[in-house]
Amino acid sequence: MRKLSKRAVLLMSLGLIAVPMAAAAVTAYACTAVATLTDSPGAAVAGSTVTVNGAFFGTHSATDSTSAGPVLIRLGSLTGPVLATASPSGTDRSFSVQVTIPADAVAGDTFLAATQQTASGTPVFGTPARQAFTVTAAPAPTPPLFAPVTLTPPPVSCVVPNVAGKSASVAEGMLVASHCGVGTIAHPKSKPHTKKKSKHHYKLVVASTGLGAGTTAANGTKVNLKLHWI
Repeated sequence: MRKLSKRAVLLMSLGLIAVPMAAAAVTAYACTAVATLTDSPGAAVAGSTVTVNGAFFGTHSATDSTSAGPVLIRLGSLTGPVLATASPSGTDRSFSVQVTIPADAVAGDTFLAATQQTASGTPVFGTPARQAFTVTAAPAPTPPLFAPVTLTPPPVSCVVPNVAGKSASVAEGMLVASHCGVGTIAHPKSKPHTKKKSKHHYKLVVASTGLGAGTTAANGTKVNLKLHWI
């Protein structure tokens, strides 16, 4: 058998050492968890709120400038408006945050996205994370059980009251209360002559009306009065 040189033996030794080290590095890289994202519920109408949970992001601390930045939650885009932010913590570097779906979001299938950058401005390993989400159409409004009814009061009419024998002022009040108007008031030309020793005192009262008592006319119809002495 040919004797191996010292150089060959050295190269073989290095090769035997390098193979396990490379395998270990690959195994370690493969075991590093990527960021995950879940939503509950997975579908909701625009304007409603859902719970978004994440794990295996970079730890974020507002007081540590070397930590990763906050996780930014968006809908349907990696660069659109930020709906919420989260600060992963704990051994699994997790978070749970409430996210309000924009009121103008279009109904249909989309996704929630979570992005995060390191302190140097590069994406955190395993990010961005995405989770399927569906914006559902708003339900149709429920019709009322009973349709609203507008009650229209019956038209008010003038019903001529019986004012015969009443004074002019009393007759006017009765006409207004009966939804009638006061028309022309005709006075007698002269007052009856009273004898000196007579105890009779004459009164000026309604003798008749232009419209007879009980007559129905339009609201506000004017009724003429004729007065006489009794």
